[in-house]
Amino acid sequence: MGLPDFDKLFETYLKNWYRAHADDGMTPEELEDKLPEIYAEWAERPEALLSGETPAGYFAKIQDPGTLLALLIESGRTGEGACALLIDRMAEVEGTTVLLARAIEDGSIRGELLTETMNILVELSGKHPLKTYAAWLVEDGVDEGQRELAAEILTDHAAEAAPFLFPLIEAADDEQCELLAQVLAAAPKDERTYRLLERLFLSRRGLPLAASLIAKYGDERLVGVLYPALDDCNYMEFIEIRNAVEALGGTVDEDYRDFSDDAYYKLLKGL
Repeated sequence: MGLPDFDKLFETYLKNWYRAHADDGMTPEELEDKLPEIYAEWAERPEALLSGETPAGYFAKIQDPGTLLALLIESGRTGEGACALLIDRMAEVEGTTVLLARAIEDGSIRGELLTETMNILVELSGKHPLKTYAAWLVEDGVDEGQRELAAEILTDHAAEAAPFLFPLIEAADDEQCELLAQVLAAAPKDERTYRLLERLFLSRRGLPLAASLIAKYGDERLVGVLYPALDDCNYMEFIEIRNAVEALGGTVDEDYRDFSDDAYYKLLKGL
Protein backbone atom coordinates (compact mmCIF):
# COMPACT_ATOMS: atom_id res chain seq x y z
CA MET A 1 0.00 0.00 0.00
CA GLY A 2 1.47 3.33 -1.04
CA LEU A 3 1.32 6.10 1.53
CA PRO A 4 0.15 9.53 0.36
CA ASP A 5 2.10 12.54 1.59
CA PHE A 6 -0.35 13.67 4.27
CA ASP A 7 1.95 16.39 5.54
CA LYS A 8 2.04 17.91 2.06
CA LEU A 9 -1.75 17.67 1.80
CA PHE A 10 -2.16 19.46 5.13
CA GLU A 11 0.43 22.07 4.17
CA THR A 12 -1.60 22.90 1.05
CA TYR A 13 -4.81 23.06 3.08
CA LEU A 14 -3.15 25.29 5.68
CA LYS A 15 -1.87 27.74 3.07
CA ASN A 16 -5.36 28.00 1.58
CA TRP A 17 -6.85 28.47 5.04
CA TYR A 18 -4.41 31.27 5.84
CA ARG A 19 -5.26 33.03 2.57
CA ALA A 20 -8.98 32.72 3.29
CA HIS A 21 -8.55 34.18 6.79
CA ALA A 22 -5.90 36.79 6.00
CA ASP A 23 -8.23 39.62 6.97
CA ASP A 24 -9.35 38.12 10.30
CA GLY A 25 -6.74 40.12 12.21
CA MET A 26 -5.30 37.15 14.13
CA THR A 27 -1.81 37.46 15.56
CA PRO A 28 0.85 34.83 14.72
CA GLU A 29 0.43 33.44 18.26
CA GLU A 30 -3.33 33.12 17.80
CA LEU A 31 -2.81 31.37 14.48
CA GLU A 32 -0.38 28.95 16.11
CA ASP A 33 -2.87 28.20 18.88
CA LYS A 34 -5.49 27.46 16.24
CA LEU A 35 -3.35 24.88 14.41
CA PRO A 36 -4.78 21.81 16.22
CA GLU A 37 -8.30 22.96 15.37
CA ILE A 38 -7.35 23.51 11.71
CA TYR A 39 -5.67 20.10 11.56
CA ALA A 40 -8.74 18.38 13.03
CA GLU A 41 -10.92 20.20 10.51
CA TRP A 42 -8.67 19.10 7.62
CA ALA A 43 -8.62 15.48 8.83
CA GLU A 44 -12.40 15.25 8.42
CA ARG A 45 -12.63 16.90 4.98
CA PRO A 46 -12.72 14.78 1.80
CA GLU A 47 -9.48 14.95 -0.21
CA ALA A 48 -9.46 14.71 -3.98
CA LEU A 49 -6.07 12.96 -3.93
CA LEU A 50 -7.61 10.32 -1.64
CA SER A 51 -10.45 9.70 -4.09
CA GLY A 52 -12.81 11.76 -1.96
CA GLU A 53 -11.94 10.00 1.29
CA THR A 54 -11.09 11.99 4.40
CA PRO A 55 -7.54 11.72 5.82
CA ALA A 56 -8.96 10.42 9.10
CA GLY A 57 -11.11 7.92 7.23
CA TYR A 58 -8.09 6.66 5.28
CA PHE A 59 -6.49 5.45 8.50
CA ALA A 60 -9.69 4.47 10.31
CA LYS A 61 -10.28 1.59 7.89
CA ILE A 62 -6.90 0.00 8.72
CA GLN A 63 -7.41 -2.77 11.26
CA ASP A 64 -4.14 -4.70 10.87
CA PRO A 65 -1.18 -3.61 13.06
CA GLY A 66 1.21 -5.09 10.49
CA THR A 67 -0.15 -2.71 7.86
CA LEU A 68 0.38 0.24 10.19
CA LEU A 69 3.98 -0.86 10.80
CA ALA A 70 4.54 -1.19 7.04
CA LEU A 71 3.20 2.34 6.52
CA LEU A 72 5.53 3.65 9.21
CA ILE A 73 8.54 1.97 7.57
CA GLU A 74 7.49 3.36 4.20
CA SER A 75 7.26 6.87 5.65
CA GLY A 76 10.83 6.42 6.87
CA ARG A 77 12.04 5.45 3.40
CA THR A 78 10.48 8.54 1.84
CA GLY A 79 11.87 10.77 4.58
CA GLU A 80 8.44 12.22 5.35
CA GLY A 81 8.24 11.06 8.95
CA ALA A 82 5.16 9.53 10.53
CA CYS A 83 1.91 11.40 9.99
CA ALA A 84 0.10 12.35 13.21
CA LEU A 85 -2.99 10.50 12.00
CA LEU A 86 -0.92 7.33 11.53
CA ILE A 87 0.37 7.60 15.09
CA ASP A 88 -3.16 8.19 16.38
CA ARG A 89 -4.34 5.05 14.60
CA MET A 90 -1.44 3.05 16.02
CA ALA A 91 -2.70 3.98 19.47
CA GLU A 92 -6.12 2.60 18.60
CA VAL A 93 -5.22 -0.71 16.94
CA GLU A 94 -4.36 -3.45 19.41
CA GLY A 95 -0.98 -5.09 18.95
CA THR A 96 0.69 -2.22 17.12
CA THR A 97 3.05 -1.22 19.93
CA VAL A 98 4.18 -4.86 20.29
CA LEU A 99 5.16 -4.89 16.62
CA LEU A 100 6.95 -1.55 16.94
CA ALA A 101 9.04 -2.87 19.84
CA ARG A 102 9.80 -6.06 17.94
CA ALA A 103 10.89 -4.08 14.87
CA ILE A 104 13.30 -2.06 17.00
CA GLU A 105 14.62 -5.22 18.60
CA ASP A 106 15.23 -7.15 15.38
CA GLY A 107 16.74 -4.20 13.49
CA SER A 108 13.90 -3.84 10.96
CA ILE A 109 13.84 -0.10 11.68
CA ARG A 110 17.02 1.95 11.37
CA GLY A 111 18.33 5.49 11.05
CA GLU A 112 16.17 8.50 11.81
CA LEU A 113 13.03 6.35 11.73
CA LEU A 114 14.43 4.34 14.65
CA THR A 115 14.55 7.44 16.85
CA GLU A 116 11.05 8.40 15.72
CA THR A 117 9.75 4.91 16.47
CA MET A 118 11.27 5.01 19.96
CA ASN A 119 9.50 8.33 20.56
CA ILE A 120 6.24 6.91 19.20
CA LEU A 121 6.47 4.06 21.71
CA VAL A 122 6.96 6.64 24.46
CA GLU A 123 3.96 8.62 23.21
CA LEU A 124 1.79 5.51 23.04
CA SER A 125 3.01 4.19 26.43
CA GLY A 126 4.11 0.97 24.73
CA LYS A 127 6.42 -1.63 26.22
CA HIS A 128 10.01 -0.90 25.16
CA PRO A 129 12.70 -3.48 24.26
CA LEU A 130 14.72 -2.55 27.33
CA LYS A 131 17.32 -5.29 26.88
CA THR A 132 18.10 -3.94 23.41
CA TYR A 133 18.33 -0.37 24.70
CA ALA A 134 20.65 -1.53 27.50
CA ALA A 135 23.01 -3.15 24.98
CA TRP A 136 23.15 0.09 22.99
CA LEU A 137 24.70 1.88 25.98
CA VAL A 138 27.92 -0.11 25.58
CA GLU A 139 27.90 -1.02 21.87
CA ASP A 140 30.18 0.63 19.33
CA GLY A 141 28.62 2.29 16.29
CA VAL A 142 25.32 3.25 17.93
CA ASP A 143 24.06 6.70 16.95
CA GLU A 144 24.65 9.06 19.87
CA GLY A 145 21.15 10.50 19.69
CA GLN A 146 19.64 7.02 19.84
CA ARG A 147 21.98 6.05 22.68
CA GLU A 148 20.97 9.12 24.71
CA LEU A 149 17.27 8.52 24.05
CA ALA A 150 17.71 4.88 25.06
CA ALA A 151 19.34 6.02 28.32
CA GLU A 152 16.42 8.39 29.00
CA ILE A 153 13.85 5.65 28.42
CA LEU A 154 15.82 3.16 30.50
CA THR A 155 15.96 5.72 33.32
CA ASP A 156 12.17 6.06 33.18
CA HIS A 157 11.97 2.26 33.56
CA ALA A 158 15.03 1.86 35.76
CA ALA A 159 13.71 -0.85 38.08
CA GLU A 160 12.72 -3.06 35.14
CA ALA A 161 15.90 -2.29 33.18
CA ALA A 162 18.43 -2.82 35.99
CA PRO A 163 18.86 -6.61 35.49
CA PHE A 164 19.94 -5.96 31.88
CA LEU A 165 22.48 -3.33 32.97
CA PHE A 166 24.32 -5.02 35.83
CA PRO A 167 26.10 -7.59 33.60
CA LEU A 168 27.47 -4.75 31.44
CA ILE A 169 29.30 -2.90 34.23
CA GLU A 170 32.51 -4.92 34.49
CA ALA A 171 33.56 -4.51 30.84
CA ALA A 172 32.31 -0.92 30.47
CA ASP A 173 34.74 1.97 30.05
CA ASP A 174 34.40 5.22 32.02
CA GLU A 175 32.12 6.90 29.49
CA GLN A 176 29.84 3.86 29.33
CA CYS A 177 29.86 3.66 33.12
CA GLU A 178 28.46 7.18 33.24
CA LEU A 179 25.49 6.12 31.12
CA LEU A 180 24.93 2.96 33.15
CA ALA A 181 25.14 4.95 36.37
CA GLN A 182 22.62 7.53 35.14
CA VAL A 183 20.07 4.76 34.75
CA LEU A 184 20.93 2.69 37.81
CA ALA A 185 20.90 5.73 40.11
CA ALA A 186 17.15 5.82 39.47
CA ALA A 187 16.69 2.11 40.22
CA PRO A 188 16.15 0.45 43.61
CA LYS A 189 19.33 0.27 45.70
CA ASP A 190 21.78 -2.52 44.94
CA GLU A 191 25.37 -3.11 45.99
CA ARG A 192 26.43 -3.25 42.33
CA THR A 193 25.09 0.27 41.83
CA TYR A 194 26.86 1.42 44.99
CA ARG A 195 30.18 0.09 43.70
CA LEU A 196 29.59 1.60 40.26
CA LEU A 197 28.93 5.06 41.68
CA GLU A 198 31.95 4.74 43.95
CA ARG A 199 34.12 3.70 41.00
CA LEU A 200 32.80 6.54 38.86
CA PHE A 201 33.42 9.20 41.50
CA LEU A 202 36.89 7.94 42.46
CA SER A 203 37.92 7.95 38.79
CA ARG A 204 37.67 11.77 39.05
CA ARG A 205 36.04 11.81 35.62
CA GLY A 206 33.12 14.21 35.53
CA LEU A 207 32.97 14.82 39.27
CA PRO A 208 29.88 17.09 39.11
CA LEU A 209 27.89 14.41 37.28
CA ALA A 210 29.11 11.64 39.58
CA ALA A 211 28.25 13.72 42.65
CA SER A 212 24.78 14.53 41.36
CA LEU A 213 24.13 10.83 40.66
CA ILE A 214 25.24 9.92 44.17
CA ALA A 215 22.84 12.53 45.55
CA LYS A 216 20.04 11.10 43.41
CA TYR A 217 20.82 7.53 44.48
CA GLY A 218 20.68 8.50 48.13
CA ASP A 219 22.95 5.96 49.84
CA GLU A 220 24.36 7.69 52.94
CA ARG A 221 27.45 5.46 52.95
CA LEU A 222 28.76 7.37 49.94
CA VAL A 223 29.28 10.48 52.05
CA GLY A 224 32.62 8.97 53.04
CA VAL A 225 33.62 8.88 49.38
CA LEU A 226 32.58 12.49 48.82
CA TYR A 227 34.27 14.29 51.71
CA PRO A 228 37.95 13.77 50.70
CA ALA A 229 37.31 15.25 47.23
CA LEU A 230 36.29 18.57 48.78
CA ASP A 231 39.95 19.31 49.57
CA ASP A 232 41.31 19.48 46.02
CA CYS A 233 38.42 20.05 43.62
CA ASN A 234 37.63 23.22 41.71
CA TYR A 235 34.73 25.47 42.71
CA MET A 236 32.24 24.07 40.21
CA GLU A 237 32.99 20.55 41.43
CA PHE A 238 32.86 21.75 45.04
CA ILE A 239 29.30 23.01 44.64
CA GLU A 240 28.01 19.65 43.32
CA ILE A 241 29.96 17.62 45.88
CA ARG A 242 28.72 19.84 48.71
CA ASN A 243 25.15 19.51 47.42
CA ALA A 244 25.54 15.73 47.35
CA VAL A 245 26.98 15.64 50.87
CA GLU A 246 24.08 17.70 52.17
CA ALA A 247 21.54 15.60 50.24
CA LEU A 248 22.89 12.55 52.08
CA GLY A 249 22.58 14.21 55.47
CA GLY A 250 26.12 15.56 55.87
CA THR A 251 27.29 19.14 56.32
CA VAL A 252 29.96 21.30 54.71
CA ASP A 253 31.02 24.59 56.29
CA GLU A 254 30.32 27.61 54.07
CA ASP A 255 33.93 28.76 54.48
CA TYR A 256 35.44 25.32 54.06
CA ARG A 257 37.92 26.60 51.42
CA ASP A 258 39.09 29.85 49.91
CA PHE A 259 38.22 29.86 46.19
CA SER A 260 39.13 33.48 45.46
CA ASP A 261 41.79 32.38 42.94
CA ASP A 262 39.67 29.65 41.34
CA ALA A 263 38.75 30.35 37.69
CA TYR A 264 35.28 28.80 38.02
CA TYR A 265 34.61 30.80 41.20
CA LYS A 266 35.47 34.04 39.37
CA LEU A 267 33.32 33.06 36.41
CA LEU A 268 30.29 32.08 38.48
CA LYS A 269 30.58 35.15 40.71
CA GLY A 270 31.07 37.47 37.73
CA LEU A 271 34.49 38.61 38.90
